[in-house]
Amino acid sequence: METTSASAPAPHIGHPLTEIALHFLYDRIRADAVPSGTAAVDHVQRPQANTDPTEELAARLSAQGITVDPAGILARAAAGRAAAAVPGAAVMSVQAYDRARTHWLGEVGAQAAPGERAWPPTSQTVMKHLGAGRWNPALAAAGLPTASTGRPAGATRFSAADYDGLMVRYAQEDPTGSFTAFSTWLSALRSGGGNLPSPAAVRRHYGSWSAARAAGGGAPASER
Repeated sequence: METTSASAPAPHIGHPLTEIALHFLYDRIRADAVPSGTAAVDHVQRPQANTDPTEELAARLSAQGITVDPAGILARAAAGRAAAAVPGAAVMSVQAYDRARTHWLGEVGAQAAPGERAWPPTSQTVMKHLGAGRWNPALAAAGLPTASTGRPAGATRFSAADYDGLMVRYAQEDPTGSFTAFSTWLSALRSGGGNLPSPAAVRRHYGSWSAARAAGGGAPASER
């Protein structure tokens, strides 16, 4: 499938750690990302920030009880940025980002951090910082490939792991939310470019909202 090139957007100098998170997790998951050729790709390159983020990154990690060397993270992020510069590079979906983030935080034994102080940030924070609430523009702002056509070809169905991962993610953000609250949250992600099942599909997959909440480890909540 064809690939196109877009002009580089202006740097988001206010959120360098968010871009580093995208590059870092892109490098960790790129071997399992969408194969090149399965979706049209807009390849974007943009200049690197001139500031050294090591000190701020170290402070964020320390606040979460993470003892990983920031230099290693920055090196991995640089590798991810370089991999993204290859024509036809894979597209990182919002689900892949969330899975990689959750896995890494568990791997390093991270403690919870409030709101936007968490690193790596949630995909919602990434979209807020870099994409005006949308995933594809956030990827483009960080110089990562984006899917021109939205969801990748053949990605119209979701596995049980996809549903479970979605519910784990929601339970982490809203442990006691109702189905209505979940629907609002999920609809915002979907409108931001996330390739995710609909709220109705989630409830249909599990048979009930209570079962869906239980799959994610959330507390029992209203079916409304």
